[in-house]
Amino acid sequence: MNMPVVPGGLLFFGQVLELIRLPPWDLMVQWMERLGPIYRFTLFGESCVVVADPRLLREVLQTSMKAFQKDLGFTYKPFMPLLGTGLVTSEGQLWYTQRAMVSSVFRIEILEIIPDIAKRAVERLCTKLESVRNTGQAVEIGEMFRHLTLQVIAEAVLSLSPEESDQTFARMYLPIVTEGNRRTWYPHRAYLPTPAFWAFRKDVKVLNDYITSIIEKRWQLRQCEAKEPSHPPPPASAASPPHRQHDILDRILGGVHPKTWGSATVRQIRDEIKTFILAGHETSASMLTWALYEATQSQGVADRVAAEAAVVFGPDASATTPLPAADKLGSLIYTQCCLKEALRKYSVVPIVTRETVREVSLGSGRYLIPKGTRMMILIQGVHHRKDLWPSPLTYLPERFLKEGPEPFTFLPFIDGPRNCLGQHLALLETKIVLATLLQRFRFEAIGGERAGRKHPSMVPVIPDDPGLMVVVR
Repeated sequence: MNMPVVPGGLLFFGQVLELIRLPPWDLMVQWMERLGPIYRFTLFGESCVVVADPRLLREVLQTSMKAFQKDLGFTYKPFMPLLGTGLVTSEGQLWYTQRAMVSSVFRIEILEIIPDIAKRAVERLCTKLESVRNTGQAVEIGEMFRHLTLQVIAEAVLSLSPEESDQTFARMYLPIVTEGNRRTWYPHRAYLPTPAFWAFRKDVKVLNDYITSIIEKRWQLRQCEAKEPSHPPPPASAASPPHRQHDILDRILGGVHPKTWGSATVRQIRDEIKTFILAGHETSASMLTWALYEATQSQGVADRVAAEAAVVFGPDASATTPLPAADKLGSLIYTQCCLKEALRKYSVVPIVTRETVREVSLGSGRYLIPKGTRMMILIQGVHHRKDLWPSPLTYLPERFLKEGPEPFTFLPFIDGPRNCLGQHLALLETKIVLATLLQRFRFEAIGGERAGRKHPSMVPVIPDDPGLMVVVR
């Protein structure tokens, strides 16, 4: 393949022993620093190519993207029961069709409703934090952020109340995500009939049935609404609240022709919704956790965010203060820089994997990649390259005050045609939350030596401790 090879390793098993000693993305960054931004190694008899070069990534993610498909047999396999054939895992014509169906909804329409939903969610969190202010009682802020971001995306997509999101949705959803992460590192869990195996199957079925029920009830409601008033709609419920505003599910169903309605359509919409919710809360929660942690390490950062929030929200903003117009929310510039820098420094999704579907050459023909090669896009490697990001392990939000980074050098939402549709939603939601919290409270991280240390195996990357914080004032 005309590229450096990681030395050592075992016959067939390759570098597996080294990869289990350290977080694999950290080890791959060390290899990158020794071997350069493209190299290969062996894992269980397969060739793996690691890429952390923006010019080559443009080819992988854009100009030659049809030569690469999602790695469903390895990276995504533990999460396939959750993701199904949603946008993240689909390929070819199905991907184009699904992308067209949801792109306008997630690029434009959802941004109209997210600010108010995020405002209500952060006010609920503020009420909880107010009760522990100056008490010395620790809170697991990471878990609080997971619930907050899940509430936001569940309300935006399905009109779920925060109570239903916490009491039913979170209880079904979060254990599936946790087990998926465990199966990534311990694949045998997907095959051995242990209690965890049966619990996972049950959780997936319950979640599927729950979302399917919401979709079918909403379809019935929409059909009734389209008829004459003499046809009363079904009783109000979480899927059809009285005086409801149309949510993302409504807008998706609005593009479905009655002749195409059936179990296959319901199944596809269900998988899209599960994908939205997974992508729409896990990364946002991790981004908030790291940004808030960094604010506890620099009073200057916290003060600057608070000052910016006072200008945008008003100096005495409270739960009853209405949000400013969208253009004024755009003035939370430094706050957004803090969130982007958290995504860069901690690379909450540190690696993304593709597989070649045909032989392909990269770098003007310099590297010939055979069909079936696993391509590892080392996002953390790109984010920690000293030539692209000076002092890469230092948290410097000011980096993003300058003109935007060069293409394919900042990859938390990938780049190219398959970039994340929810990136604008995530940044809009999280900057409202972070600005509100730092305007009203001061936090202190109390995790000791573990505070600020990354969890060795969880993706999105979260703190190794539970994200313990106290509200000091």
